[in-house]
Amino acid sequence: MSAEICDGTNRLGHKNKTIGVAAIRIRCDPAGERRGHDWTGNFVVGHRGVADVGRQQDLVGRLTGAGTHNLLFGYEYYRDKYHTEVTAGDDPDCICGYWWLTIAPMDITTMAETQGPLDITTVARTTFVNEQSQGFYAQDQIDITPQLKVNLGYRLDDYKRDVSRVGGFPFTPQHRDQTAHSYRAGLVFAPRYDQQFYVATSSSFTPVNTVPADGSQLEPSTARNYEVGHRWQGWNGRIDTTAAFYYLTRNNVTVQQSVISFIQVGEQNAKGLDVDVNTDLGKRAYLVFNYGLAVPKFKEEGGDLDGLTPRFVPKHNVNLWLRADLPRGFNAGFGLRYIAEQFGDDENTQRLDDYTIFSGALGYRTPRWDLTVNAENLFNNDNYFLPGHFGNNAFPGQPINVTTTLRLKWQ
Repeated sequence: MSAEICDGTNRLGHKNKTIGVAAIRIRCDPAGERRGHDWTGNFVVGHRGVADVGRQQDLVGRLTGAGTHNLLFGYEYYRDKYHTEVTAGDDPDCICGYWWLTIAPMDITTMAETQGPLDITTVARTTFVNEQSQGFYAQDQIDITPQLKVNLGYRLDDYKRDVSRVGGFPFTPQHRDQTAHSYRAGLVFAPRYDQQFYVATSSSFTPVNTVPADGSQLEPSTARNYEVGHRWQGWNGRIDTTAAFYYLTRNNVTVQQSVISFIQVGEQNAKGLDVDVNTDLGKRAYLVFNYGLAVPKFKEEGGDLDGLTPRFVPKHNVNLWLRADLPRGFNAGFGLRYIAEQFGDDENTQRLDDYTIFSGALGYRTPRWDLTVNAENLFNNDNYFLPGHFGNNAFPGQPINVTTTLRLKWQ
């Protein structure tokens, strides 16, 4: 629904029952003249099923005096209530279903089934979860001068979670009630229309939903980030570059070692550099370049992982993509992705080589339809690995993969 307040008059209108938007705009004084303040509020309600509910409400406004204050106040609420069921499977030490490696393969020459019956109907463990969170937040972007802007923000989170279990290993029911305060601040200085320098810092709070097999409590994860950056636009708007240095600290990092085994590391920090370049090369050719430098470390005095590098975090990461719009509706693209050497486990005993993956694309465009052919891993590199789910687990990289996409347009 929407509303305008002017000379004491309030007019309302409704949209629909599932998702509604409410706006209140204060625009007039008793004489009918516009004031210097403008407020707009939004109220959004959505739901998915009977047990999943989410709400968000924002109020934005602008105040003048000692600079221009662009204000945001908000509230959000989320609740998720569900349960999961697991069969015993083939490992009594896990009770987590059947592992595909233990199932006998089918004989493809005779198409004869060699695996005996599997019990996939008897439930061995049921877990019930009731989770809800709510947050209050406020932000003030202050335009001190046209060249200088300051951003200040605050957020209060309240998180509750109840977990109970029937069957399986001995389990202690969990009740968690956590409250966290998060802050952020930033400053942007634009000495010229084509350059901006900025500094920023922010904190965050992330509840840990992981439940170890013994039901023990895991602490919430918090983080603090510091960043300094510069942005430049040149060549009459044809090039846009951003470079940023950062230092990030995360506390209570959850590390999954197996299907049901987890540990928490006291601290993980990372320092690095991000560079992004978007360029219009002329003659309908475009270049996108991204580079990332990351140096992360675990920090836990006396811990097994102290001073080690987290798994599957390469020090260097490069992406490059060149695209050209050709005559008569054709277009083509070619790019690469480079991943530097990395560790395959948090103990840093397994080292994986660096690799480069090339990709390409060809397309044809008309006013009514588009046809695109994309090829990932164009030269079929078969000597690289992707992160697995836990511990020292890894998956072989995908071979060459060609896809075709047809898009139709109509009015």
